[in-house]
Amino acid sequence: MEEDQGNDRGQRNTGMGSDDDSMGEEDREESEEASMLRRRRAALLLCVQQLSLALIGLQTVAQSAALVANDQLNKTIPQPYHTSILTGHGGHPDRICAELGVRRHVFLRLVDLLKRYQYVDSRHIHIEEQLATFLYACVTGLSVCHIGEQFQRSSNTISRCF
Repeated sequence: MEEDQGNDRGQRNTGMGSDDDSMGEEDREESEEASMLRRRRAALLLCVQQLSLALIGLQTVAQSAALVANDQLNKTIPQPYHTSILTGHGGHPDRICAELGVRRHVFLRLVDLLKRYQYVDSRHIHIEEQLATFLYACVTGLSVCHIGEQFQRSSNTISRCF
């Protein structure tokens, strides 16, 4: 009977051992599933982070493009510098400064001051041309003869502007 009990115990132990093995296998399967879930979550988190970085990159590119487009829209259309009345262009705003040494608004203010102090147009030359001739002579240092050629006036007429 003792043998039978031993066998029963052995069988029980074996039976228990098989239960332990099945429990161990279940634990291993659960731990493998948990490990797989952790890997999937980590991979998903990595994908989300990469998508977030890509979205930030796209936003940066879009904002930069918008700034460049806005800057291009705000730029004025370039004006030709070397023009004449024959081309239909009035002239570049910086050209008066290069030729007379003052900007347009300063030139117009000087004309107003001259008129306020009773300077008037001569019989052949308006006050604006007299002032332009004087400023041009000051900036360039050319002779009366050369200034007359530039303004298409005689030397006598030019000398009266001084």
